[in-house]
Amino acid sequence: MQGQSNQGTGVRGISKSGWGIIGYSTNGGGVYGKSEMGLGVFGLSETKTGVVGKSESGDGVRGESLNGTGVWGKSETERGVLGQSASGIGVFGISETGTGIIGRGQFGGWFQNKVKIDEVPMAPNQERFLVWDADSVVKYRSLPTGGGTFDGVLQDKALIVKSGQTEVFRVNTDGTSFHKGIETFEDDVIFKGTDGKGAKLVDGNGVTIGGFGRKDLDTGQRFGVYGKAQNTGDLAGAFDGDIDVNGEITASSFHIVDGNGDTLTSFNADGTSYHTGKETYLAGIDLPDNNPENTTGNVKAGKFNQGLNQFSLTKRQLFPHSIEVPNLDGGTFSFKPTVDNEPTIWGYTERINGAAVFGQSTNTTNTFPANWGVNFGGGAGVVGEVRNTSSNYPAIWALEYGVGSALLIDHQGSSGNIFTGRSAGVNQVRIDKTGKGFFNGGTQTGGADIAEAFEVEGFTEEYEPGDVLVISTQNDRTVTKSSEPYSTLVVGVYATKPGVLLTERNLDDTLEDTVPMGVIGVIPTKVCGENGFINRGDLLVTSSIPGYAMKGTDREKLMGAVLGKALENFDGHGTGNIKVLVNTK
Repeated sequence: MQGQSNQGTGVRGISKSGWGIIGYSTNGGGVYGKSEMGLGVFGLSETKTGVVGKSESGDGVRGESLNGTGVWGKSETERGVLGQSASGIGVFGISETGTGIIGRGQFGGWFQNKVKIDEVPMAPNQERFLVWDADSVVKYRSLPTGGGTFDGVLQDKALIVKSGQTEVFRVNTDGTSFHKGIETFEDDVIFKGTDGKGAKLVDGNGVTIGGFGRKDLDTGQRFGVYGKAQNTGDLAGAFDGDIDVNGEITASSFHIVDGNGDTLTSFNADGTSYHTGKETYLAGIDLPDNNPENTTGNVKAGKFNQGLNQFSLTKRQLFPHSIEVPNLDGGTFSFKPTVDNEPTIWGYTERINGAAVFGQSTNTTNTFPANWGVNFGGGAGVVGEVRNTSSNYPAIWALEYGVGSALLIDHQGSSGNIFTGRSAGVNQVRIDKTGKGFFNGGTQTGGADIAEAFEVEGFTEEYEPGDVLVISTQNDRTVTKSSEPYSTLVVGVYATKPGVLLTERNLDDTLEDTVPMGVIGVIPTKVCGENGFINRGDLLVTSSIPGYAMKGTDREKLMGAVLGKALENFDGHGTGNIKVLVNTK
């Protein structure tokens, strides 16, 4: 069916009970109307479809108008326009200045498969496709730019967008929505919720797994970003890049909480942080000072509260230390306790051959100690304790591998003792500031005699242990080897290993120009057979052989000439060396 008009209606049909216009074709158009001023196709029916067009290969209904409506169908009970085509276009409407297709009814229009809007010259922002409601209020506008806007409310029906047969976007009548993803080219994307719920992310089972702009209805607490891990191994949140927490408030701005809602770590807006003290495992901490003008340091300990072990670090296997802070000027660490009766630094270990506290200095020119304890109060500088009652190790162990002293005690005060030794809190040993020693239980040495350092006539290299010594008649406080029998100048023997060595000199003065002369005790002594063999208990006197003693047999000459008593026998042949209890008289 075809109609054409320059000013009126190309095809017009009116029916009270049937179809207004009906056309059918196997290879052409079903209904075709064209008008330059009026309606291209106009069909009116009160009970049936206003316009019906059916074609096997062409357009079902085609209306063209230069200044009016291309196709206009009206029906009181059924469709205004019905166009059907097996391979062409079901309804085709063209209008240069008016509307190509108008549909009115309960739904306004229904399209199966696709709606195509031809690209024709249009004024800027002129609508290409409009949808009205029953009150002629526009609900959707399709613009020449390809975008579109929804106005008003979609009632009782969901808004669904599909890609092929796959649903990619849905807005339900209850306000819920589903989408495969949202991409926007605008500066801001705003999600607005009610009752403080904000926006949330839900998995396929309807379980909330995250959200943003969220408010907890139970506590009233608001969250800028909210994430929830449902299963073991899931992440509540993942950040690939920097996290910028801005704000002018001084309260905590970023929190890490445990499963009970307790805050583990807080990062504040002013750059400080807070940690509860629960056990934490860290792969490494890098706190660099990148500000060359920073004179106050870049690390602040803050507070470590709650729990016995308030701060814990586990050493990584490939690195020798749990904490290493290199290249810092001044003190590396500074701790200041706020409670009484607690240590400032507590080193604790349960491992074998590991020191609880270890200090090391590797600079060979450094003269300061690796560990130094200073007390400006009333207590001790350093205390060493061994509380294991079965241990046989000392409380303080000093090792020296150089040429210095293993232990140096320097008393700088005006009075007191250099050393005090106690047993069960009672003083037993004391060395005062003058170097005098006091011993409650006496003393025991490895030597067998008491000796005193004396200068000698000649060179000390000419003397040896066991030489019998007499007072020199040439110089004061000097001795020499004996050289005549029964000398009353005899005073002692060159001691081999004196237990006590007396001297008038200072303890740091050298004694290289003296010999240790034993005056009392058991001393190995040189003897000879000048007056026969010697038996144990015989009195010994000087002989004519320099430095040797012999048995004294002349009772008239013994007074003042006795060196001591023999403790071993001597067969009298030549010379020898025996132990003698030296005690001159």
